Amino acid sequence: MRSVAAILTGACIGFAAAGALAFPGRVSAGEHDHRHHATEATAPAGDPPAQAPVRVPDEAVLTQEGKKAMFNRDLVAGRPMVVDFIYTSCKEVCPPLTANLREVRKLLGADAEKVAFISITVDPTVDTPQVLKDYAGRFGIESGWTFVTGKPAALARLQKGFAVSMARKEDHTPLVIIGNANTNRWVRKFGLARPEVIAAAVRDVAGFAAAH
Repeated sequence: MRSVAAILTGACIGFAAAGALAFPGRVSAGEHDHRHHATEATAPAGDPPAQAPVRVPDEAVLTQEGKKAMFNRDLVAGRPMVVDFIYTSCKEVCPPLTANLREVRKLLGADAEKVAFISITVDPTVDTPQVLKDYAGRFGIESGWTFVTGKPAALARLQKGFAVSMARKEDHTPLVIIGNANTNRWVRKFGLARPEVIAAAVRDVAGFAAAH
């Protein structure tokens, strides 16, 4: 276990994400993009800047099991959701982000099954369903969390629907979008913030009782 520093990305969303967290495995600085610089810092106070309203599109996607699905109708299915954007060849941001959300699920306990955890690739050329399945397996994720790929146009519309935009896959940020379409409540969190902070936001947006 070692402390993983958050990465300052070149995201068009334009925020600095930080947070020293303990994750398994070694993540070496400099393997993501030459413009990124690791910083030893505490998690930032406050949330990422507000973006355009979220409108969840019902795009055709493929899950890590290779199953065809409609994003909203089949994967979200009316539940509160936790959505992030990743790519499996990322060496700095995505592994700690995924590991952090794994801890969030643990903190939610039985309530985790009531939430749609969905990771959307931004690199569909590389991230086939099998590659995504292998990636999930690296983190011990076997069920209750869907990793999706699909046609580039469909994934681009998902980015737009969640008010996320990037010119290149390397420009993505450790952003977590927590939402409840039934109440139209949406919160953005730094994905490397303490798991307890993210889990509390999920409980609040989903309308679950606070953890004791």
